[in-house]
Amino acid sequence: MTLAEVMVGSLLAGFVILAAVGMYVNSIETWDSTAARLNLQREASIVVEGMMDEIREGSSVVVDSPGTSVSVYRRVAGADSLTNVYSFAGTTLTNQSGVVLLDGVTALSFASPDQKKLIIVVRLEDDMGTSGLAEDDQGIRIESVAVCRN
Repeated sequence: MTLAEVMVGSLLAGFVILAAVGMYVNSIETWDSTAARLNLQREASIVVEGMMDEIREGSSVVVDSPGTSVSVYRRVAGADSLTNVYSFAGTTLTNQSGVVLLDGVTALSFASPDQKKLIIVVRLEDDMGTSGLAEDDQGIRIESVAVCRN
């Protein structure tokens, strides 16, 4: 083998290795962003489903004027009593005890057309990439409806 053949072979091997490393890095980035989005989805779904279960057990809901908090009432011994209050402020969703249920919420709204039906729309984003770049943020949106049964 001549020196030229060795150099051409080394160059071709370098291109193959470079392509393989690029594919590996790309697959790791895709895996991380998908996992981040899945975690957001799972976390938000668990919280929203818990809220929906409590609302379904209630007798009425009252949404405040800007739509950032909702009070859930349940009929006990012929009178409605407050069971929980969910509030959205800044980027957190809390209950009446002040426990943070969700953090990193970018938008949340409550709507109740008749105090029996509640519509919740929540959006979360997680900056998985470069700060300040919205293109690489992972976000999810959950919309759910519950109707008071009691």
